[in-house]
Amino acid sequence: MNVFDKNVILIASMSKAEKRSFKLLYENDRANKAYLILFDLIEQHITWSFDAINEAFKKQTHKTITTASTYLHNLIIKHLIAENANKSLKVILFNQIERAKLLFDRKLVDEGFEELDKAYEQAELYEDEVLQLLILRTKIRFHEKLDFTRISEQELASIHMKQLALTKKSRLIDQHHFLYNTLRHRINRKGYITSAQKKEGFNDLIISELNLSSNDNSVGFEEEKLHYLFQSTYFLETGNTLSAVRNYKTLIELFEENRHLLVNPPIYYLNALEGIIQTLINARLYDDIESFLQKIRGLDDENHPADFRLHIQFLDYTTQLTVYLAKGNLEAIDALNEAFAESLLKKQENLLPNEQIHIYILQAATFIYNNNFKEARKILSNSITKYKVFQKQPLFKILRLIYLLMKAYNEDINYTTSEIISIRNQSKGEAVNPIETIILKFAKEYPLPKTKHQQQLLWQKYETKITKALTDKYSQKTLTLFDFTLYIKSQILNVPIKKLLETVEQKS
Repeated sequence: MNVFDKNVILIASMSKAEKRSFKLLYENDRANKAYLILFDLIEQHITWSFDAINEAFKKQTHKTITTASTYLHNLIIKHLIAENANKSLKVILFNQIERAKLLFDRKLVDEGFEELDKAYEQAELYEDEVLQLLILRTKIRFHEKLDFTRISEQELASIHMKQLALTKKSRLIDQHHFLYNTLRHRINRKGYITSAQKKEGFNDLIISELNLSSNDNSVGFEEEKLHYLFQSTYFLETGNTLSAVRNYKTLIELFEENRHLLVNPPIYYLNALEGIIQTLINARLYDDIESFLQKIRGLDDENHPADFRLHIQFLDYTTQLTVYLAKGNLEAIDALNEAFAESLLKKQENLLPNEQIHIYILQAATFIYNNNFKEARKILSNSITKYKVFQKQPLFKILRLIYLLMKAYNEDINYTTSEIISIRNQSKGEAVNPIETIILKFAKEYPLPKTKHQQQLLWQKYETKITKALTDKYSQKTLTLFDFTLYIKSQILNVPIKKLLETVEQKS
């Protein structure tokens, strides 16, 4: 990656406040104005190619872009470090420790100890074990230099006991982190837990986590946070809705009672809100979502990094779109797309690949629900090609299954046959949930019957299978982004999905 591309990434990640402060700080630097012009060009035309930016840069400066890119890169990093230093508790307390050392070395011993005590109070308030340990060790070194003339043996023992307790606490937190991160890693690598068989592959983690939590006698915010993050994530993935909702609500309350302990930006708090919304979507409890969505919107602060704010936009958009599709409120989708055009849809390339796939699945679903299969196929085909490298991701499989049905609809027998074999081969050794089995079987039903009598007979056959499959909690996740069962019913009975959704809405 060249320096120019690095600058594009850096500028795209900067918050409005960071960009503003950068410009204000260097606006008067007339001697090196070229790098400021380059900054403005990238900021204003973030999607432009290097060639386009280079051409515009040369017109305005009559200079080469290479030197300006390197200078700008170093300056942005320097500025962001300085900006974050003013906000970072760790940096502030590190500086306070250095201040204490300076005062002590200059024979202002009492003042040095006072600085350490003030720093320790802050580190304790924010439950930062690493800084607490550093401050206590610094205090011990001060007493060593004074030949322990200003401390009793009892006081010395007390400091060492605090150190041992903090070391133990830090080790427990590391263990909690390891188990939670391992859980997330397995989910990302192995895919969603879609069967009892897959669930067994997580048993070692759940047992270890429960043992760790039950043996932790000095639970602080960090341990509680990681415990509930682990539990809620596990229950979400295993389809245990009640337990997932309960744990997520407890976690959200914990965050809101300890706002001073939230990191900047509050990533874990956002993860908890995202998790409970996902749980409610899986359980089709759509009316309970809005209050949590409002909390997510409340985190959209211009002082937060651009990627964090973009993720908020992603969650807001995809949640609303999912609910509109589920409720058959298709008329509201155009306005939704318009509302998020600038803040999200034109910036999709800056999202993570799985987030991009998520959006494309929902957009394809929108076209299918509106009986526009041609546009749906276009989106799906492009996405399959673009994200093939991520084929082990759970969302990619959903993408493949929808596209398979589109190709089956076109009676592309060669593609359908080979794709079914490919999907089955990829799932070898794993239990496939009943809904996926039904989808693969249905793809082979084309051409579908033309008479109403034959259509009813075929639907009766699939309705029985679907009703049984829906009792399987692992199957529900397959239907979160795209209701395959609704699509199958629509195809067999030759009734548009939109009309079926209207019927469902009237009944509810």
